[in-house]
Amino acid sequence: MTVPQLETITKRFPRLSSIIAYGSAVFPQSTTPSSDSLTDLMFVVRDARQWHLDNISMNPSDYSQLARRVLGANGVAMVQEWPGGMWFNAGCVVGGVLCKYGVVSAGRAVDDLVNWRDFTFAGRLQKPILCVSTDSSDDIMELNVRVNRPSALLHSLSPYIHNKQQSVTWNS
Repeated sequence: MTVPQLETITKRFPRLSSIIAYGSAVFPQSTTPSSDSLTDLMFVVRDARQWHLDNISMNPSDYSQLARRVLGANGVAMVQEWPGGMWFNAGCVVGGVLCKYGVVSAGRAVDDLVNWRDFTFAGRLQKPILCVSTDSSDDIMELNVRVNRPSALLHSLSPYIHNKQQSVTWNS
């Protein structure tokens, strides 16, 4: 997957702040043919309720009947804010490509990147990603995405550093 392909995908959806692609369909692995892979996408949006309202109208088949007819945009946006902070639509064909996409509000995305509230969004960024900001005012998202991996590395080392400090004995 390339940046121009991602930019083409954005045209199928209501306004996105950022689109992030990850997984073996985006970064092929020698053991998995990329043509058989599901393309994983995450959409960062400013207003989840309004975005789902527009997307249900534009792409109703992306949502289950329960989500579309019972929950509606308000219910989907409410469920999206439960632990995890993301709403996923899977098995969608976008531009001839089979994909799964998760929707996260910009505020929740930044909170997860900075505080690791749920690690649902931030955790997926521990993999190689392809990120396109479609909103010129979304520099904060790109900065947070870049800072997330080194933070994760430091966090993963902290138990070892802590244990090493405890095991030091002082001879007097």
